[in-house]
Amino acid sequence: MTLKEKMLKYLPKKYYVRFGDIETANDLIDDCKYLVFTSNNYKFEEGGNCLPCRSLKEAVHYIKDSTIPI
Repeated sequence: MTLKEKMLKYLPKKYYVRFGDIETANDLIDDCKYLVFTSNNYKFEEGGNCLPCRSLKEAVHYIKDSTIPI
C-alpha cells in the first residue's frame, strides 16, 4: 500500500477533492516526516499548497480544517 493510499484510507471521502498528494521528506522542521499537498483548486490558510506534518493523522487534520478554495 502506498503512502497516498494510506492517507486516503484515513481521510473522509468528502475531503478527497482537497487532497493532492503526500510524500516523505528528510530534514523538515520540528521532526516532521511528511509533506502534504493540496489539490490544484485549494490552498492552505497559511498560503501555499504544501505543509510539513508529523503523522498521517496530522495530515488529515490539515486537509480537513486548514484548506480553503482558491
